[in-house]
Amino acid sequence: DGDGGPARAPAALSAQERREQALLGMCIAAPAFGREYLERLRPEHLSSDLARRAREWLLLHLENPTAGLGHDDEELLALVTRLTMIAEREPASPEALEDAFLRLELAALEREIEAHADEVPVELHRKRTELVQRLAQGVGAPRAGGAGA
Repeated sequence: DGDGGPARAPAALSAQERREQALLGMCIAAPAFGREYLERLRPEHLSSDLARRAREWLLLHLENPTAGLGHDDEELLALVTRLTMIAEREPASPEALEDAFLRLELAALEREIEAHADEVPVELHRKRTELVQRLAQGVGAPRAGGAGA
């Protein structure tokens, strides 16, 4: 019977946090094309300051993400360590990265639409429809000059 005990179960990750961590892990697993996705990520794609700090760290340390991480930032150390473990087991292909990125893009767009509540600009609806269609078609489909009408 603990009096607050030293070990507390970590809070369960939200679906958004799981998507973010999957993408960041894939960037580590495949730095050759993962770097592009780190560069494309904007702050609004990520749900926390910690995730944004991890993105910034990975931009500078993608080839060896845990090197140089000290215990002065336990949160960042824990997250980057978790991302490195995800990278070891998460398949990372250009298609998987694109799919994960588009899902974060869609979530960010839906938060922006929600923020407009009463008057949502038409271009936001248009962008949302386009993203939903791209995800529905499967991102693995050729993007340039491929199977078209």
